[in-house]
Amino acid sequence: MKRVWLAVAVLLSVAACGEAQDAQVSAEPPVRGLITVEVAASEQTTRRRYPGVLEPTDITSLSFETGGRLQEVELEVGQRVTTGEVLAKLDSEQFQIDIENRQAAVREAEATLVQAQEDLERAQTLLDRGAGTRVTRDNARTDLRTSEARLDQAREDLASAREALEDAVLVQPFDGVINSVEVDSFAPVSAGA
Repeated sequence: MKRVWLAVAVLLSVAACGEAQDAQVSAEPPVRGLITVEVAASEQTTRRRYPGVLEPTDITSLSFETGGRLQEVELEVGQRVTTGEVLAKLDSEQFQIDIENRQAAVREAEATLVQAQEDLERAQTLLDRGAGTRVTRDNARTDLRTSEARLDQAREDLASAREALEDAVLVQPFDGVINSVEVDSFAPVSAGA
């Protein structure tokens, strides 16, 4: 009888193991179907508006390095400008007159220098002959040095006048957009304003 009970116990254990494996297989989630949707163009669009203020990251104020009267200004807010583009010009007539005056001053200083050189030579010749004084020669030498300094100053003034004429043109230093125009055509402007 022991053999029967042993055989029944083994059969029950084998049957129980088979049920445990069936329980593990049935515990896995079932495979579900995939739902697909076809995307198509739509005639209906949604427009959304948001209030706000746009501000540029960098603002640079440009101005003339010299004063004068503006010519016509044709700039508008929002206008795109590129590097090297002429934004505005000052009336060049006054600058041309100033250059001509400075050129005349250079010519006058050159003539004065020539005269001072000749005076020094005459004073030295008279001193060498015994007909002149050292004071006269020294005064002529001082006049020569003064004339040389006046010529240097006149040349510097002429260079400055030419530079002012170049500064009478306002050129865009980089690409950008006009944010504001604070001058009127034909209005007088001062340097840096």
